[in-house]
Amino acid sequence: MKFYKLKSITFFAILCMILSIFVYTPVQAKNNGIISGYVWLDSNGNGIREYGEPGIEGITIYSYFGNGNQYYDDTSSSSSGAYTIYTKNIGNDNVIKVNLNELKRMGYEITTKGIDNQIIGVDGDYAITSKMKPQGNVGIGLKKIGQSGTSYDLVSVERTMSSQPAKVGDTFDVKYKITPKAIPVEQSSTEKDIILVMDTSGSMNDNSKLSTIKSVAQKFVSKFNNNAKINISLVEFGDYAVRQAALTNMKNGDTYNLYNKISWLSAEGSTNIGDGLRLAYNELNNNNGHDKYIILMTDGIAEAYCSNNNGYIMGTEELTWDNIHCTSWYGNKAKPDYRIQSLDYAKKISSEKIAKSNIRTFIVGFGSGAGSNNQQIADAAKGVYKQALDESTVGNVYDEIQKKIDTQVQGSVNFQETFNTNLEVADINEIPAGLKVDGNKIAGNFNVDYVLNDSKTQYVTNPIEFTVKYKVKAAGSCVLGEGGKSSFAQLILSQKTDTKYLGELKLTAAEVNQPTGPLIDAARTIDVKQVKEDGTFVAKYTITPKDIVAKQDSKEKDIVLVIDISGSMDYIPSADRTPYYWGEKSRLDIIKNVAYSFINKFDGNEKVNISVITFSSKANKVVPLTNMKNDDIGCIYDKISALDANGSTNIGDGLRVAYNELNVDNGHDKYMVFMTDGVAEAYSVNNNEYVMGTEVIGDSNIYWTQWNYSHTWANPDYRTKALEYAKKVASEKIAKSNIKSFIIGFGSGAGSNNQQIAEAASGVYKQALDENTVSSVYEEIQKKIEQSIYGDVHFEETFSDKLSTQNIPDGLKDKFQVSGNKLIGNFKNIEYTNDGNGNYKASPIDVNIVYKARENTEGPYVLGSGGSSSFAEVLVMDKKDRKNLNEVSIEGASNKEANIKTGIFTGNIFEEKSELSMVKGFSVNLAVKVQNIKNGDISVAIDNAVKISDIKVYRDTDLNNSIEGLRMTQDQSGFKITLSNNEVYGNYVIVYKSMVNKNSNVRSVSDIITVNSKTKVEKHNITLVDLPPVQ
Repeated sequence: MKFYKLKSITFFAILCMILSIFVYTPVQAKNNGIISGYVWLDSNGNGIREYGEPGIEGITIYSYFGNGNQYYDDTSSSSSGAYTIYTKNIGNDNVIKVNLNELKRMGYEITTKGIDNQIIGVDGDYAITSKMKPQGNVGIGLKKIGQSGTSYDLVSVERTMSSQPAKVGDTFDVKYKITPKAIPVEQSSTEKDIILVMDTSGSMNDNSKLSTIKSVAQKFVSKFNNNAKINISLVEFGDYAVRQAALTNMKNGDTYNLYNKISWLSAEGSTNIGDGLRLAYNELNNNNGHDKYIILMTDGIAEAYCSNNNGYIMGTEELTWDNIHCTSWYGNKAKPDYRIQSLDYAKKISSEKIAKSNIRTFIVGFGSGAGSNNQQIADAAKGVYKQALDESTVGNVYDEIQKKIDTQVQGSVNFQETFNTNLEVADINEIPAGLKVDGNKIAGNFNVDYVLNDSKTQYVTNPIEFTVKYKVKAAGSCVLGEGGKSSFAQLILSQKTDTKYLGELKLTAAEVNQPTGPLIDAARTIDVKQVKEDGTFVAKYTITPKDIVAKQDSKEKDIVLVIDISGSMDYIPSADRTPYYWGEKSRLDIIKNVAYSFINKFDGNEKVNISVITFSSKANKVVPLTNMKNDDIGCIYDKISALDANGSTNIGDGLRVAYNELNVDNGHDKYMVFMTDGVAEAYSVNNNEYVMGTEVIGDSNIYWTQWNYSHTWANPDYRTKALEYAKKVASEKIAKSNIKSFIIGFGSGAGSNNQQIAEAASGVYKQALDENTVSSVYEEIQKKIEQSIYGDVHFEETFSDKLSTQNIPDGLKDKFQVSGNKLIGNFKNIEYTNDGNGNYKASPIDVNIVYKARENTEGPYVLGSGGSSSFAEVLVMDKKDRKNLNEVSIEGASNKEANIKTGIFTGNIFEEKSELSMVKGFSVNLAVKVQNIKNGDISVAIDNAVKISDIKVYRDTDLNNSIEGLRMTQDQSGFKITLSNNEVYGNYVIVYKSMVNKNSNVRSVSDIITVNSKTKVEKHNITLVDLPPVQ
């Protein structure tokens, strides 16, 4: 049995521990302040932390106070390089120190000097900051000893994009190519540290396996003899691991001593592979810039592990007996059996320590007892597994590893790509191990192995190529590598570093499937040109949603399935009885199967969320909205399968709970698929008011219809109230939302009242009498949800206060309202159906509205004043478009007919006379009296023989004063007077002096008077006589 190497404890140390129990030691309260910062690898040696320069773990930072000479606290930098340390005072006399000798032993020297509160000088063995207050930040830049600030050209990096994304939901591939450049052999001075980890468990005595592996290991070592770049250490493990030889240089070290250490190995104990790996990792875990290798050989599987009260031992702790847990065998039985924990321990060391370092790992399974579990350990360490069944094979494996190490140079790549919040990674399967998505960046590191080329002049390696699929998740600017230096590839090789930046790549994406061009057209036609007071006319409106050319809408969809589980759902569809004959199914069993099929059609669709709500006497949310990709839909099936039929039919409460589930402002399309087999027979109240909100209700809030045994009469009968409740929820909640509603009446008992409820919800009603029909109805709805796009149309028409609207046509009353002198219409959930070619089409909306001219008003009658006050507007796929209706003015036609009288005007008195004589050569004041005219034209046409002059117009109420400023035109054939801007009808007298030349041969003439273009026509009949001869 091996003896455990327990920590040595001297008598003096024991005495100190005893005294520490009894002697009071003041404890410093480290709560006055803190200083934080980062320790990083300063690749360029410029003292400034730049993008891509990684943090350094394990650097000790010290806090001092009192003029910088009184120690207060120390801490170590984390894996990211971050640290936080306590300070003593709140004043300005704290300093931070790092020990230069410690840094040198770790292979580092300091670069940060003279920048803000950074390191400013040296105090003995320490680099120190200036004095500072707590809450400050101190950055500490380090470079590897021998590293200059020179930039090296070690790598090139490319980023290429497959296609330009256009809109939300689009994906695109970005291909990355990182090309490490060839390294001339003479420029490679990297040392290599190798840990030989050898299984010395008891089973290694079988068939001289230990003797064989000793010989193989010594031969392996001999091949590096006198090689100054090679350092080899020896670790053995059985129940636990022991370092038998520290890293020994093959040129300057004691190679003979390493041979002897291998020779002295003996086999005994269990197989603690995890501890062998832990000790090897600790031996290599430094920043000396060497290439590092672990070569572990085992002939079995992990059967022992190390732990303490904090779990597996993962660090540098010394072990005690209590830390070791070994599997014990009794014949073929193991008790205790720690093989599972032991494998887990080995894999945990491999994945959390070795895989995250730059250590290359080879695990060799020797003999038939080496289990396949060792492949898992190699995979966890990102290493290589080799199986060797006999002495010849294991020798070949070690020869292969030796050649690989001898002709290989190790490098590592730190990679980072940033992307803004409008993008997300859709597929990461192709990226190298070591990279992962972390928030809005892809970051990590991976190893690069260079091999000696055939001419042995250069170390070369293949380019690293991988593709990332990105998805646009929000419209706007999509940016990779924002700022130009946030995305990079950094190659570290032989203490040299080269960082190459990818630069910024900016794209612009539109809203999902956002259509372009006009989305709506609207027209108005009027069936008359004039309308009389108290008369009517019809305005016909045609609102035409334009076709949309788009891919399938990628908005998320929330669907609520509402299932009636009232007592009648136990009946068969065609009758009010339970299933009796072979093959008969209850309505509920049929709906369960239909619901399964409906949900299954959306399985895996990340854009669909489904909820299940049931109702009988009251409603219950059985399944909340559940995503069809990320969640287990089997759980939904189980909930549906467990449904039982019982209770009354509270359709209103089912609608209410469904509405509440969908009433979330998340930008999703929303659907309610509601099924009932009867009519509303129950309703919900609270304080004598219908329950309309989100209240949780109990049985005392429910009023339900109660039937006699034969179901022939009900007392109390609440069906009227129950229907009213259902319609109220439908009209006041669902119809005013953006929820698309489908209401299904299933079976012979589903009443026509359900059609009213569907109409109140602005939804669609479907009747299904049997299993086949109801299956078809659900399938039709599923296709509509998947393949249709829905939009909303808003319509406004303004009309003058001289008009009023008549009755809105049946079927449109719920869509229109009149507000003052405005007609407002809202058409919710206009369906655009896919024609199979990517074109979405909606049917035109035709509306006929009757307008009436109010009493005691006169035209014109105006619709759409100004040309922009009346319009139709559509909102579809998150884009809005509007079409204005032009202004139209309809003339007023008076109920009063114009009346024309002809005569003469003498002494400012109109004398009616249509037949008269006129002496040639003498003038007569002919007159026309026009009654009941408001605005329009009065035309007088007369024979050319008559000369007209001195035309005047009087109001019949004032024949002494003519009207000035009227528009009048005159030619040889007559004249025309235009009346305008008159508010009321009036009576006018037109007077015109007329004369026929005395030498004229004409015996008679007439004039023709026309009002408003043939509305009324009259004339003078004039007989002409010669002047009698002078006697």
